[in-house]
Amino acid sequence: MRHTPFPPIDLTAILPAYAPLARKTVRLHPRSGVCGLDESKLGGMFLMPKDEPWPYDAESGFPLIPVLQLRIEDVPEIGFPEGKDLFQLFWSFNEILVCKVFWRNRSEIIEPLVKLPEDVLIEMEENAACYPTPCILHPERVIEYPHIFDIADYYPKLDEALESSKALKKAIASIPDLDYDEPSDVYQDLLSTADGTKVGGYPNWVQDPEAPEDMEYLLTIASCECDEATCLRWLPKEDRDNWDESVTNAANLMLGDMGNVNVFINRQHEDYPVVGIFQCS
Repeated sequence: MRHTPFPPIDLTAILPAYAPLARKTVRLHPRSGVCGLDESKLGGMFLMPKDEPWPYDAESGFPLIPVLQLRIEDVPEIGFPEGKDLFQLFWSFNEILVCKVFWRNRSEIIEPLVKLPEDVLIEMEENAACYPTPCILHPERVIEYPHIFDIADYYPKLDEALESSKALKKAIASIPDLDYDEPSDVYQDLLSTADGTKVGGYPNWVQDPEAPEDMEYLLTIASCECDEATCLRWLPKEDRDNWDESVTNAANLMLGDMGNVNVFINRQHEDYPVVGIFQCS
């Protein structure tokens, strides 16, 4: 289990108008390790029927690679369709990002696949930075608020209140560890969207928001779990004495220049199609 520290400032006590925007997100806290076929994981071998054709991107011909698998008992917040208890995200990260989701019932898989196809292994080796190495997950629920870019675009009055709040500036100045000049920087790094790979809540943008119309935010796959700017808030308590890449980048992902993939889903369509939005610095 991992525990995220409480924010250094009580945002809604100073700016109550932010309170209705609070959402729960599930930080997945991936850490290097191998677990069973049917367990929740980032990367590695997923539970799939032995006789099911491997998924490929129809346009490029590249195989789709296992990225994230979640069981309903571990992360019910993903929103499982009736009769399904296993979520799987695959993607191809070559010429363009292509994402595909599978919803499965574990009890229906009698003979599972136990070895990845050779061309999948080759693709994973040739583009290793785009595909996670196997990680065990440690789900944790925390409260977050919209990204500063979303605040600026969709809540201009709240953005103005954030920048002009004397009480917030006073609170920032009262904390020795906070070396910030702008309230918006404190908000983004320490009070808004959680860093790292997560499910639900708000998308963690790197550039301007690109949310697809008529789709809801589902999850984020991140290059790292936190960085020097955000570690004060988002580095778990249990990892503060051992802050290295085994914590911040256990999956060995490097999506562009420290990028994220925000995945969106259309639940109005019977197939629950998804779209991945890739952004990097």
